[in-house]
Amino acid sequence: MANELIRFEVNGATGEQLAKRMFKLAWDACGGPSGLGFLQDRGSAVTEDQVWQLAIGAGDYPGAVKAKAGQARGDYVFGRMMKLYFNFGPSYVEAHRDMKWRHDYQGFSGKYPTFEHLARAAAASLGVQVGEPAQSEK
Repeated sequence: MANELIRFEVNGATGEQLAKRMFKLAWDACGGPSGLGFLQDRGSAVTEDQVWQLAIGAGDYPGAVKAKAGQARGDYVFGRMMKLYFNFGPSYVEAHRDMKWRHDYQGFSGKYPTFEHLARAAAASLGVQVGEPAQSEK
């Protein structure tokens, strides 16, 4: 089903806290800027809050579509090509089940090949648990 989502419930943190950590881990795993991203590069000292503000505020470049409430969207974040888009709620994160990451577009996918890998790594770094994947509808 085209609108089928995979959802992970989080225990011990909010969905937003998990989403925020997911973006920072993904950003760190990108390694460095891509192409003209060197113009937006801020080096490795970028904080989780700074990465998150670009992910929810679409501040990565002028004219970008700002994320709606409950959405995290990172196209180029401080010069790193992320192309990472997913939803979050009070106690979950979710993404399209059929989303396939490619290393040439999602620079972090060498370390986190799936949404589940990224969600579980973020949960572990926060010292919390995520449940088994569940299906939801958009």
